[in-house]
Amino acid sequence: RTWYISINIGSSLAALALATDPPTPEALQRPPDNPKSGLLSYHMKRMIVGMSAAHIAIMLLLQNLGSKWIENAAQHRSFIFNTFIFLQLFNEINCRVLDRSLNVFRHIFSNPFFIVIWLGTAIVQVGIIFLGGEAFSTVPLTWQQWLVSIAIGTASLPIGFLIR
Repeated sequence: RTWYISINIGSSLAALALATDPPTPEALQRPPDNPKSGLLSYHMKRMIVGMSAAHIAIMLLLQNLGSKWIENAAQHRSFIFNTFIFLQLFNEINCRVLDRSLNVFRHIFSNPFFIVIWLGTAIVQVGIIFLGGEAFSTVPLTWQQWLVSIAIGTASLPIGFLIR
């Protein structure tokens, strides 16, 4: 239940952040797509399938092997949840690029809404982990767990690079 609420909030904020991105000069110079083509391009489908597979693999590894590193069951669940959210946050940066361009950070500061929403989501996640308690079934993580969780979350960036 708590994951469902958090994922819905995160998805809504991600959609808002990405929808406010202004068109890039490159996108405005691109020829129009075929009117009969689908909403999702081949590159978008490949990114969706590839990132989904990678995130599922990471989550399964953490679920099955993370308990060897984190013995406290509540902390283990909070760690997995935190890592999942940071995987999604860093994947938002990947999602800003719709073509095969490798530089996902290009023009990132041209949209202050994206930066504010991205940072706001990260701050809310910190609050959920530290203060969520019973409402979100979370417990505080150690600073080492935070670092590992965020480091694993950044894996979305090189995975996106490889998929492109």
